[in-house]
Amino acid sequence: MTGDQRLPWEELLDRAGVIMVVLDREGKILRVNKAGARLLGARPEELVSRDWFAEFVPPQREPELRRVFSATLKGDTAHVNTVRSLTGEERTIVWRNAPLPESGTGVVALGIDITDRVRLEGELKAALEDARRRLNRLTALRKIDKSIIASRSLEETAQLALEAIPPELGADAVALTLLEGPERRPVLFRMRLPNGTLIRKEAFQLTAPLLEELLEGRETVAVPDLEADPRVQVHLDRIRNEGLRSYLGVPLVVRGRVVGVLHVLSKSKQLIQAEDVEFFRTLAGQVAIALESTRLTEELARSEREYRELFDMAPVGIYRATLDGRLLKANPALAELLGFPSPEALLEAVSDVRSLYVEPVRRDEFLQRLLVNGMVHGFKARLRRADGAVRWVRKNARLLRDPQGRAWGYEVVCLDITEEKKAEEMRERNWRRFQALLEHAPDVIALLDREGRITYESPSFTRIFGIPAHQVIGQPIWRFFHPEDLPQVRDIWQRLLARPGSSERVRWRVRLGTGEWRWVEAVVTNLLRDPAVQAVVVNYRDVTEQVRIQQEEARLRRRLELQWRISELADTNVAALYRETLSGALELTESTIGVIAQLREGEAKVSLLACSDEVMERCQMKDKPCQLELTTAGLWAEPLRTGEPLMVNDYSSHPRRHGLPQGHLPIQRLLGVPIPVRGKGTLLVVVANKSREYTQEDVTQLRSFVGSVQVILERRAMEEELARSREQLLRQERLRLVGQLASGVAHDINNALSPVLGYVDLLLQTEPDLSPRVREYLERVKQAGESIADTVQRLRNLYRPQAPTTTAPVDLNRIARAALDLARPRWKDLAQAQGRAFRVVEELSARAPLVEADEGELRDAVVNLVMNALDAMPRGGTLTVRTGIREGEAFLEVADTGVGMDEVTVSRAREPFFTTKGPEGTGLGLAVADRIAHAYGGRLELESTLGEGTRARLV
Repeated sequence: MTGDQRLPWEELLDRAGVIMVVLDREGKILRVNKAGARLLGARPEELVSRDWFAEFVPPQREPELRRVFSATLKGDTAHVNTVRSLTGEERTIVWRNAPLPESGTGVVALGIDITDRVRLEGELKAALEDARRRLNRLTALRKIDKSIIASRSLEETAQLALEAIPPELGADAVALTLLEGPERRPVLFRMRLPNGTLIRKEAFQLTAPLLEELLEGRETVAVPDLEADPRVQVHLDRIRNEGLRSYLGVPLVVRGRVVGVLHVLSKSKQLIQAEDVEFFRTLAGQVAIALESTRLTEELARSEREYRELFDMAPVGIYRATLDGRLLKANPALAELLGFPSPEALLEAVSDVRSLYVEPVRRDEFLQRLLVNGMVHGFKARLRRADGAVRWVRKNARLLRDPQGRAWGYEVVCLDITEEKKAEEMRERNWRRFQALLEHAPDVIALLDREGRITYESPSFTRIFGIPAHQVIGQPIWRFFHPEDLPQVRDIWQRLLARPGSSERVRWRVRLGTGEWRWVEAVVTNLLRDPAVQAVVVNYRDVTEQVRIQQEEARLRRRLELQWRISELADTNVAALYRETLSGALELTESTIGVIAQLREGEAKVSLLACSDEVMERCQMKDKPCQLELTTAGLWAEPLRTGEPLMVNDYSSHPRRHGLPQGHLPIQRLLGVPIPVRGKGTLLVVVANKSREYTQEDVTQLRSFVGSVQVILERRAMEEELARSREQLLRQERLRLVGQLASGVAHDINNALSPVLGYVDLLLQTEPDLSPRVREYLERVKQAGESIADTVQRLRNLYRPQAPTTTAPVDLNRIARAALDLARPRWKDLAQAQGRAFRVVEELSARAPLVEADEGELRDAVVNLVMNALDAMPRGGTLTVRTGIREGEAFLEVADTGVGMDEVTVSRAREPFFTTKGPEGTGLGLAVADRIAHAYGGRLELESTLGEGTRARLV
């Protein structure tokens, strides 16, 4: 019922002003006749496909109208409701609705606009009430009022109004100007001259200034002397000829709207008195009410005629009957439906509507429902025609009541649904057969329209996907496909549409029900041109498990190949192992860039061990760091901070991303997995920019793959630990043997050194006549001897350590300050002698850390550390001494900004006699400090970077 198709009775409806709107089952407009288009405010073709409920139904009325609409899909309905046009105007319409012949596909609604009738009835009621009030106050006008109200037409009302104003009241001449047409043009409708002559719509006209004043000001205008008023000079000759002297103009106003003007002219100048003005104002009000009442009556009669025409011309059967079954009225369509030549023949032949029912009990059911609800919608029954044939009808009815509210009859609209019923029964039989086949089929069958919307899913759909099929009916298939498959889906769809009857075998991912992606294998066939199908047919089955097994086998096979390749690199250098591991991680996760980083135990810096080639080639950063602080490293290092994998599939909008340095490669997606390795701390494998989203499967793949690397690294760590233990044992044995030798040497040196130092002291104290040069030499000898004694003492302490004699709580802050005081002469001497500039910084904890130790030994150890730090800064620098508590352990740290040490030097720094100072160094400073730390249950930690400085920490 679209396009240029015309209903056989549509022209009659247009002519009668009956509104016709045809809606589909979704409430979209299929067709509108001209009367409906005028109501809605647009041309008929512009209204097609618009949403009736969204655009033309006031929101507060929508729920009620949707219920009526749903009922009409099943049967006829009737109601009175409001329609809103595109301009926002709301109109009241009486509707008669019926479903389209194709059951459930839509609704045809016929309506009559009774807005003006309702409004005018209200206005008439208000006007009459106002008239009654005025008549009570002005009894003198009763006769005039009765004569005006008695009129039956606008012309008669105007004439009676003029005749009812006698000259005795001072109205020698009376005229009515009415506003006519849509443009509200003022026209002299009637005028009575002093001699009684009646003029109709011609001759005398007031000048524009006076008329505009009356129409726009809405106030009474009085002119006591017409000859002296410039507004009427154009009519002065006519005024003199008629002997008219004064004028009173009163606007005719109905509900605040000017509809015309009452003109009263008198031969006397005494007309314009206060009481006269009030009287004629009241009279004008009565005239206005009478004119408006007449107009409303005419419109009401016209509406009644239109209703009668609709009743007679309606294509559906309509009748009225009493509660006891007596037919009162029937239209031609009902007579034709029941096989009678005319409505009159039907009324004469049928005395009781019960006789029309094939099952009379159905009439009783119908009447009972009508009496209970006041209305009946979609009541189906079988009626017998005059020739004995049986017809199915669908009835919509409403109960009729008298002014006292007593039910006396009902009005019914009947729609012949016999053919529809036969087709419905045939469809039901065919559908049951089809359903039986589909319910037992292993595959799902779907039907799609040309736009790809789902029009049908077979029962097995619910069994496979776990949701009712009706939830997807009407939805486009595109919304269910994986974004990566969608371009291929659209290509195949276009190919199918271009080749009617062709088929395609495909495998796609879809998401339904639970929200998980599932693989389906389908055969898609274009049967849009097949009249019996008119759809694209899709036969498909769920192959998710089959695909998953295939993919898992492929991934496992590739992972084993990569792990085998990694295992062959077990004896190569670690850098090559890391590069190969990163290459395998990128391949397994289908990523384009990645890095492997390491966080050693107890350290705060993250070291980069391997980067993908693309990172190194395309990265435009000026400085590519190899180490980064853990606390400030970006989002990629989060797994090292939390110990948990990190998966980010929208990097740019992640709330914790720090941003990327200038020149860094852009990142779209990122996956980081931490791998703890014994003896190595934690490895972090980071891959990025996979073409699709990362999943938990990628995390599992990385963990499984890197697990083989973890085993290799842990085995290497164990081997290195074993080597270190073996070296430590050998070192201990060497130290024991060297200690035995050193003990004897120290004894012999002390025996030889004692008389030397004794005689030097004796000479310096007893020989005052020594020359300055001799005294200087003796002082140097004494210093050298004391240095030798000190070295011997340190040797004895190193190789024959004595158990601490006395321990007490020692304030590390006090130890730090004392050590700096003892070393101060040294750095001042160096500053003066060699021009070195030293800056000493104290970062001592506000809460003084306490340790249990011998204060003197601990101070000696710190002095050794300070001296070493000063020696390590040949050009001067900054010496920092700090104390504090870290992870429950007290520490004292001495840091310098000197030359620093490489890893080999750091590993040997604690060994006795190992020194980098040449002949000036003894190699005992750090060895003694390490021995003292261990004596009190502590340790000496060394951190050094070549060219940056060293940190020596007593913990």
